[in-house]
Amino acid sequence: MPLGQLLGELNPQTSRDPDIEEALRRALQGKNYILIYWTTRLGEVRVFGEGETSIRYLAVAPAPALKGPRPVRQSGEPVRPTVDDPGRLRSEALGNPDPAERASALDRLAASSDRALALWTALDVLEREREPEVLESALNLLSAQESVPVEPLLRIAVAGRDPTQRVQALELAAEQGKADPRVRGLLKTLSTDQAEEVREAAQRLLEDLDAD
Repeated sequence: MPLGQLLGELNPQTSRDPDIEEALRRALQGKNYILIYWTTRLGEVRVFGEGETSIRYLAVAPAPALKGPRPVRQSGEPVRPTVDDPGRLRSEALGNPDPAERASALDRLAASSDRALALWTALDVLEREREPEVLESALNLLSAQESVPVEPLLRIAVAGRDPTQRVQALELAAEQGKADPRVRGLLKTLSTDQAEEVREAAQRLLEDLDAD
């Protein structure tokens, strides 16, 4: 079944259908992608291309309504989400003007039960963030995930401003993409990098790959 038709089949009733999910995975075979799940259904398919910002959002379903007690509203005051509401933490991580607050929101989101939203937010942060403090929190969050696309990590490893974050991204990319030729190619390139910390890390990671 063509990919476009598969995506058309996705809806709240079928997006947990194992046959459709398996067909979707076969259609995306060989591509660098992630499937993001909401509580009860597939919410989004992200395919990462070769470019730094070439992310295709192939299917999006509305996030489920948050469960639990509603905030108590005082007379005349609007209902507001609690501070640690995952949706609010995502907004803080992406939009707060204070880098320290953005980093703090990511740290708290990493501890939340919404793993899909945490992963989604950290990847978005890598695409737009330049502050080392916030990038460190995003990379720490991603390091706890079982599977992470390597494309955003490679971008940070090459273009990051802070050598420490470049090394952190490089180590995570090497862990996640051991069989990815782009990872090995970048390690060879960075093994002569001007930053000593990055250069030594790339050489060490190349040796580890060769030893496997």
